[in-house]
Amino acid sequence: MSHLEIQERFGRKAYYLNEEMLNIIGQEFEASKIVEAFKSDKKPAIFKNWGNKAAKRTIELSTDPKYTDRTYEVMLEMFKKKGILKFPNIIQRFFEILYMATNPQEEYQHLKCLENNSMALRYQLKKGQCAIFEKLIEICGKDVASQLPCKNYCLEVAETILKDNDIANYIVTQDLEMPKDGVCKFNIVKS
Repeated sequence: MSHLEIQERFGRKAYYLNEEMLNIIGQEFEASKIVEAFKSDKKPAIFKNWGNKAAKRTIELSTDPKYTDRTYEVMLEMFKKKGILKFPNIIQRFFEILYMATNPQEEYQHLKCLENNSMALRYQLKKGQCAIFEKLIEICGKDVASQLPCKNYCLEVAETILKDNDIANYIVTQDLEMPKDGVCKFNIVKS
């Protein structure tokens, strides 16, 4: 059975991630809360603030022994023994947990990684997979959503995950945007 067939059959459980952890993150960083906060003051910095909090909370919960899974434990062991896997593998895991917990399960199956090696991590979310963008359209309208103020959330998530894991010398960029490209594509590249 392929990875995608397993995911289709078992959903989030296919990753063996703790459901309680995913539910906590999903509730604390539910898209409508974030977009309503933005709607009330219209400052894109709101998304940056929420992105920072979401990244920190994801790291906190997913590294808590109460919630860790065997995959994380093996990656961490390899990092401690050989100094490998922290970037990109452990870092990618934080993105997967956060996006899985906060995006619609029927659309979001897994983080689409386009590149994963010691020099770069490139990933994307396509239309329908990003709850924040969809809520932005619903609550604030297409005109506001077309300006993509929510990109500050995803960019800050990436910056915070790197910083809080002592990963230096990487640059975070976005080169595709949902309103015009149908996907948001992010790049974390060694500088």
